[in-house]
Amino acid sequence: MLFLFGAVRVIYISALQSAPSCFDNRKNGTETGVDCGGACIPCEEKNLQPIAIGATTLFSQDRVFSVAAELINPNSAFAASAFDYQIILKDASGSVLRAITNSSFLYAGERKKIVEAGVRITQGIPVEVSVIINPESIIRKPAQAFIRPEIEVRDVIAAIESGQVVISGYVTNINNFVISKIIINGSAINSAGAAVGVSKTEIRNVAAFGVENFKIFIPIGKSVLADIDFSKTAEQIGIEVLK
Repeated sequence: MLFLFGAVRVIYISALQSAPSCFDNRKNGTETGVDCGGACIPCEEKNLQPIAIGATTLFSQDRVFSVAAELINPNSAFAASAFDYQIILKDASGSVLRAITNSSFLYAGERKKIVEAGVRITQGIPVEVSVIINPESIIRKPAQAFIRPEIEVRDVIAAIESGQVVISGYVTNINNFVISKIIINGSAINSAGAAVGVSKTEIRNVAAFGVENFKIFIPIGKSVLADIDFSKTAEQIGIEVLK
């Protein structure tokens, strides 16, 4: 009887161990990776990497501050179709002077610059800026389900208007559907090739095959205006397009 009980126990344990599961930390069944692929969650989705923050720069002009930050989606198979982020400005003591909440998106494998311009701070001087992504707000979609609409940008020039650097040009929606939002950012570049100011403009609901004029006004100090390289400035634009 004891022998029979032992045999049943061995068979029971063996059955449990051999039953494939998507949560047993082993590659088994139809899985192509550990607990992913086959009948489990796709390995690309299980092993998604977080959105990365690249170079972040703070610009100031007469107590008006602007921030440029690079966002990187290292996942080539999945887009982040929406997410929330915060831009936090601190003084030299580490005290928070301003926290700005906004939202954005990233196509699969995309690297882009976001800009928060014209932030007025009357007390304290920000010397440190950071960008924090809210991971719980990220909506993931397969790359083929969130594709960047194609547009054309032409006749981009940079000049001075009313004491500001202005980048202007035209953007064309070459699709047969409406584009809900186009954000165009630009940087003022000096003769040494360094950015000395940044700003953006936004165009909503661009009609199918429609053409829109844009202007980006970049406030910078008078002492810097004479050193602007307008041809390099005209080349420094970034485009965010959302269907």
